[in-house]
Order: sequence, then structure tokens, then C-alpha cells
Amino acid sequence: MSTNYPIVAQSISMSEVTGGKESHQLQNMASTPDERHRTSSSLSATNIYSVPAIVPVGTSEGGKGKTVPRVLAERVEDILQDTPNPLVRSSPGWRLNLAEGSAPEALYPHKGVMRLAPDESLDSDLSSAAWLRWQPQSPSAHLDINPFKKLPLELLVLIFQLGSIDNPATFPTLVAQVSKCWREMAMSSRFLWTYINWSGANPEVKATCWLERSASIESPRDSSPIHISLAVEEGFEPDVAQMRYVMNFLKPEIWRWESFRIHVDREPLEVALELCDTAAPLLRHLSIGCSDSEGVEDQFVLFDDRTPCLQSLHLLKVPMVWTGPLLTKLTELHLADLEDGFGPSIEELISILEASPRLKKLVLDNAGVSIRSPPDFYPKVVQMPHLEQIQMTRLDRDVYTWFTRYMQAIRAHTYVSSEFEETAIAEVDILAHHPTPNLQRLVAIHARVDTPLLRNLLQYIMTSTVEFYYCSVEDGLLEALVWGPRNKICPNLTKLKLFRCSGFSAEVVKRIVISRQVNGTDSAVLPPGTRPPAYLRTVEVIGSSLPVSAAGLQWFRDHNVTWVDQISVDGNHDQCNNRTML
Repeated sequence: MSTNYPIVAQSISMSEVTGGKESHQLQNMASTPDERHRTSSSLSATNIYSVPAIVPVGTSEGGKGKTVPRVLAERVEDILQDTPNPLVRSSPGWRLNLAEGSAPEALYPHKGVMRLAPDESLDSDLSSAAWLRWQPQSPSAHLDINPFKKLPLELLVLIFQLGSIDNPATFPTLVAQVSKCWREMAMSSRFLWTYINWSGANPEVKATCWLERSASIESPRDSSPIHISLAVEEGFEPDVAQMRYVMNFLKPEIWRWESFRIHVDREPLEVALELCDTAAPLLRHLSIGCSDSEGVEDQFVLFDDRTPCLQSLHLLKVPMVWTGPLLTKLTELHLADLEDGFGPSIEELISILEASPRLKKLVLDNAGVSIRSPPDFYPKVVQMPHLEQIQMTRLDRDVYTWFTRYMQAIRAHTYVSSEFEETAIAEVDILAHHPTPNLQRLVAIHARVDTPLLRNLLQYIMTSTVEFYYCSVEDGLLEALVWGPRNKICPNLTKLKLFRCSGFSAEVVKRIVISRQVNGTDSAVLPPGTRPPAYLRTVEVIGSSLPVSAAGLQWFRDHNVTWVDQISVDGNHDQCNNRTML
């Protein structure tokens, strides 16, 4: 049974390609009078020539069922490059009637093997198709169809780019084993070999190879920026001597570091920071973390304070000179697990925020921020017009109170906050003092909240996600989320999560689901003039140990509610082991 492949072809006027001569040549190539007539009629009627390119990616057994082709189109000039063999151009597949549908083998006889010319290479700029040439083979070779050879350059570029982002450590070696053509392209694509880590059986040999392939010998300025990762998570657990050797090995390339991530024990970390003493003109992302229980105590001047492109700074148990130029013009700042006395003062933190007016993401998790001056010293309002994501967890109570009252971020769409477990968060009105009309996600950790505060927080039109972790949540609080004529809080709520929370019942969760899934979609149930809420797609109740009958659990499952009574505290189930919720 033949399979009809849906085809989308890109068309181009033949006069644009051949100056009007191609019409006569194609007509003469037809092998029969009928074919010449059809070719002449088609060209005279439309004066275009459609070239299909199709790659089937799956069929069911026996050729039946659904076929999911990948439909692509290429311009004629790319295929006709370097004057293809006339035998190829006159083959039946070149004049295929696309409306009838054919097997993919018939669509490709005109296309040869994709090869790199000796004087050509694929740079980081892979947008031009001039680097590839089609070298036609003999007609017998057209029967051996390798789908990997038929992908257009643009799709190959996209595959390489997405693969290098998803798994930069192993993707280059994997993609180089697909075919000879792909290996040639991979070896010539400098951007694939930019992720340098120190892992595996021969890390130095591997790093040397990666550095060479990402560099340009003819023009060093055209070398690709590189990304350095030295982390225990990747199997790198150095002693002091090995750390010094690795840093001295990588330091000559510091001029093209684009990102530098290091997460090791305290002593080798201090050695590495001492050797980061020269300018890094291309550095955009810097992440420094100490894997020991005790963090670094010394403050280091990194990269000679010359990182003009730095945008993202992550510090875990590592203090810095908080008034240095590295803490300016940032778009992302993450400070975590800094001991008291080693974090910035609130005055220094305010200066950092004012020096980074385009900051988009701010994470302060046990950041050791302290208050050293009377509150009257601080400015009353800190404007953060571009701030979109905020996390303030495990902070000093006075610091937390000051920020929730005087930091204005009207564009914030994600807000993660918590007080100490023994402190009532209701005493600190988180968002009441400044507008956040774009708030979409609200996360509360170790918080004791009450109904008035929740109503105040959730009366935002855009809020779609509400998450509580380790919170005391009363039935009256969740009743505010039951949609009705009098309760219209969070009309766009689509996700509700309760992780290891207490103080509520399964019945109130059921009423929330009914009001936002069943009644909310039934116009007959809603009062006249009442706007229906958004459909509540996800409800997760995890580790709450509430008594629920078997019938109740089945009802929750039928309504897309995830209900897990007992979970392990260890491993991936404890979702607050990683305190960064953004």
C-alpha cells in the first residue's frame, strides 16, 4: 500500500535562476512526448518550479496508520549549485507529480551527497549555505537513500545548536558518529567544542582537543568563546595541587572565557580564586560555590575587577568585596548560604541593586544580609523596574521587612518568600505596599499564613500558580480559592501545590477543584454575568498525611489531582533540598 506524504514545497521563479533558459532545457529533457507536453504546460502556466524535500520520521507497521513526515523546502539555486549532472536533472524524480504522492526515494534522485569542499569550513556563523556543495553521484547511487544526508543545512544547524545546549559535554562526540558527513561538519563547527570540563579517563587530553577545535588558528579573534565547568557534580574532586595545575592549564585561554562555573571543596576553591587574577573581557556568567559545610571566609578580588560583560553572578558560601565593580550592571544576582558577617550589609545590597538597574532575577537565600545603621539611613524606596523574579528566603527578619515594604518591582511575575518557621508571616504584609500587577507565580516556604493575607496577596489578575511548602494552611485560607459569586480570587489560577503542608482537609481541596473544573466550565451553574475562571489543570497534594478514602482518591485521580500521602525525605522527593525555587 503506497503512502501519501503531505508535501510543502518552496517555489521560485525559474527566470530568477536561469534568466528564462531553464524552461526550454527542462522541456527538451523529457523522455516522451507526453512528458514534454506536461512539462511545457506546467511551465507555461505557472512559470515556477517546485522542489520538495521531505524526510519521513516514522510509519506504522506495514505502511499503515499515521505517518509523521518532516517537511522541508530548499531553493533551486542551492540544489543546482556547481552544475549538477544533466543525467540527474532529467531523471523522473526531477519532474515528479507531487499531487499524486510517492515514496521518499523518488523525491531525492536529484540530490547528491553533502560534502565539505577542501577550502571550506563551518564557523560559528552557519547561516550561509555557500560552505556546502552538492556533489552528484552516479544514478545507481541514488537508490541508496541516507536520510541524514538529505537534511538541509538550516535544520542541521538547529540540531547542532539545540544539542550543544541540552548536553554540551557529550553531544559533540555523539553527533560526530552519525555519519561521515556529520563528522566533517562537527569537526568544522567551532561552537560545538566550547564546553570544557575536567572529567573522564583522560580529562587533559579531552580539554586540549576541545580547546583546539574551538579555536581559530588563522584568526584568533574568530575563536569561539568557551564555557568552563569545574564541579563535584561532574566528578571533579581535586586536591590543592591538581586544582592549581588545572587552573594554570586553562588560564591562558581566560581571554575567551564566556562562563566560569566552579563548585569544589574550600581549599582547592581558594587556590582557584587566587589564580583568577587577570581580566576576563568576555565573561558573562560567573558561578562560584563551596561544597564544604563551611564556606570561604576570605574576600577575593576576581579577574582584576575587569569583567565588562558580566551579567550573571551566583555565589554559594563565597563572600566578595561587595563594593567592587563586578557587582554592577548585572541582570541576575544569586547570593546563598553566606555566614553572618560575611554577607553584604543592607546598605551595600541597596548600592548593588541601584548599580544594576536592569536586574531581572534576584535570589537572596540565607544571604547573610545585616543591618548596621538606623533604618532612617536607608532610602524609602528602591525602584527595580526590570525585576521579574524575586526570591527572599531565610533572611533576617528586619531585612525581610524592609525589602517587602520598600522594594518596588512592578514587573515581577514570580515571587518566592518565607519567614523563619517560628515567625508568623501574617505580620509582614509581603506585597501590600507596592503594586505587582504581573505576579504570575507565588511560592511560600515555611510560612504561617492566614486568610486576610492570602486574599491580599492573591487578588491579582495574572496569578496562575500558587505553591506552599512546609506551611500551616487552614481550611479558611483555602476557602478563599473556591471560585464563586463572592470569591473571585485568582481568576487565572491553573496550578495549586501543597507540599508537606498541614491544617487543611481533603474536602476543601475537592471544593476548589469542583469550582474551577466542573462548575467553572458549566455556564448553567454560574450566576448570570459571572466570568468563568481558568481551568485548574494541576493540583498537587504531597506528603500531607490526610485521611482520604479509596473512593476519594479515585475521584481526585479522575480530576487530575496528584495526591501522595507518604514520601521519602531523602533523595529527589524532598523538593526543598535545593533552596533555589526559581
